[in-house]
Amino acid sequence: MSKEKRLQRKLDRMVKKSGNTADVSDGRQEVSEFIQDNGRPGQKRRANKLANKVFKPETSSYQAVGDLTSKQARDIDEDFPKSPMSMLGMGVSRCWKGYKPNPDGRPAADKGSCVKS
Repeated sequence: MSKEKRLQRKLDRMVKKSGNTADVSDGRQEVSEFIQDNGRPGQKRRANKLANKVFKPETSSYQAVGDLTSKQARDIDEDFPKSPMSMLGMGVSRCWKGYKPNPDGRPAADKGSCVKS
């Protein structure tokens, strides 16, 4: 059974006491109002859950960045914190506080590349 058909059955069951009618083709807002006005708590919860599946938004929650100038892109980039390893050229040490790079010249990725100072 399709989602629309199941939602319509739920709406039809809510009609019994009130006498009002609603159709799935009426749209999201009309169906939501009908559910809130005519359903019992359990019916509302299940019908809303099903209505969210039926009236799924067409667009993604991610929006395209679009055509940004390089200045706008830099401004966005500055809002997010940088990884400590990407800031090595800015005078930030690769080692924890209280440690210094090992004088034997090991690469930063090797174990033991930082020693206690």
